[in-house]
Amino acid sequence: MTVKLYYGDNRDTDCSYKVRRVEGFQTGVKRLDLYKANFLEEKWERVETLPEDTAIFLGSRSDNAVSYKIPRRQDLVVGGGGVRGNTVYFTPPTNDGYLYAYDVGDRSISVSLPCSKANRPDYSEPHWIIPLGCSSSTDDPQPEFDISPDEIGSEQIILSTGNDDSSTDHDGRHWSYDIPSELLSDVQSRLFGADRCFFRLACKTWNSIFSSVVSTSSNVRFARNHSFPILVHKGLDGEVVSLFNPITSVTSILSLEASSLRGAVIRCSKHGWLLMSQGLGGDQHRLFFFNPFTEDRINLPMLSYDLEGITFSSSSPTSFDCLVICYTALWQQVVISFIYRGEHQWTQYEVMSDSSNFMSPFSNPIYHKGLLYFMGKNADLCIHDFEQKTTITIELPNRSCTSVQRSYLLECNGKLLSVLMGHMGKVLEVYALDQEAITWKELDNLEDNMLFVSAASALSATNSGEKISGLGNKVFLDRFKDKDGVFYSLATRKFHTFWSGYNNDDWCNTKEYINCAWIEPSFKTHTKDELQW
Repeated sequence: MTVKLYYGDNRDTDCSYKVRRVEGFQTGVKRLDLYKANFLEEKWERVETLPEDTAIFLGSRSDNAVSYKIPRRQDLVVGGGGVRGNTVYFTPPTNDGYLYAYDVGDRSISVSLPCSKANRPDYSEPHWIIPLGCSSSTDDPQPEFDISPDEIGSEQIILSTGNDDSSTDHDGRHWSYDIPSELLSDVQSRLFGADRCFFRLACKTWNSIFSSVVSTSSNVRFARNHSFPILVHKGLDGEVVSLFNPITSVTSILSLEASSLRGAVIRCSKHGWLLMSQGLGGDQHRLFFFNPFTEDRINLPMLSYDLEGITFSSSSPTSFDCLVICYTALWQQVVISFIYRGEHQWTQYEVMSDSSNFMSPFSNPIYHKGLLYFMGKNADLCIHDFEQKTTITIELPNRSCTSVQRSYLLECNGKLLSVLMGHMGKVLEVYALDQEAITWKELDNLEDNMLFVSAASALSATNSGEKISGLGNKVFLDRFKDKDGVFYSLATRKFHTFWSGYNNDDWCNTKEYINCAWIEPSFKTHTKDELQW
């Protein structure tokens, strides 16, 4: 990966910011680190957030950057919407016209195409210019909701105003006022797709109490009754994580009082556990397993370098044979570290190989049937024999996705699958590995299977045993359109949402969270001995 530093001066506040942009090969930004100049001590200090009225604009070159204080009740219009504070706006290295916005508060990256009809030479580079006069958009009326008729069929949508005589009783009260809001919230949390739409359209009262953020109990109840993964996202606050249910499009907030997760990064997920890391300064990193549903935690020995990818074996971390493997790539060699449960020190060895083969920032390795599998930056598959310490590389022949921007590895029904995505997701392909012939076979239909992909974890589930129709043959992403999850349908070859009516050939006008992972909920309790590594 590469690192670029940007410097921007804010004339209104007489301060300077520095942005450290970490990029993956052909994948854009992996993360952003912010620094503010301390002029008294003459040093740069790491900051976790920007002022609510400050935005930073980055160009494709390191010398094209500026920070700006947004005037009160005034917005800059960018991409059809007002510029937000506490946000970093930047353009990708490819200069393809897309605009990215990094929300520092919730660690999410949104993408849009503000000048889709503009003719731009291929060699041109965008340059930020702050106008003297800014148009205000704060007083523009905001719609209460935006529902596409295509989402629920061809029927006409009629919004009840609640002012007609038929909707009131003899006391003049609307008939829906007497229904407890707690009951309504519980009902809407159990609805899907079109039923949730009709629920909101019943009357203004029901629409006003509707919220995509509900109590944690509804998501926990759904997780206990169904075997679908849930997306876990952790922002800047170390004691709060959010749980997103991709089937109901419901997000709930989980407060963690008994554990300190500030600064922790989600690295991997499997068997209901998150494998996380915390930087301790210098090259020291603390690794630990964490179950957000039970708040159980298992600490691992310190690791002396920053890791690129990590995974653990098919056994739960509480099992005696659990194995954790991680790696980092250094020029023409790869350092692989591993540790078994019960050990107190990591074992390391070097593999002489082209390190670029191991550098896929959006895919963790997989330990599958005694072998370690990596997805390289060009979507080549690297198979590492853990005992023999040898590595072979397999190419994906005749693929439509010639320029792979993201690649994922996962297990599904005992088979190893790969998901390849082109620029902006305009091409998405799924392959299955024939382990006997050591070749890839493209899959056109997943049938009842569902894939859930993110940088930290890629999981699979089947809908064959569930009573919810229309969920199979889909790839669920860690992306959102408004507050609704985005998925890719192999049947339509497009990106969709269950709720907002999103229907697109790519993932433009969506956002993704950086520090998130899919997890298979587990509510199993463990003894103190089991929680000791």
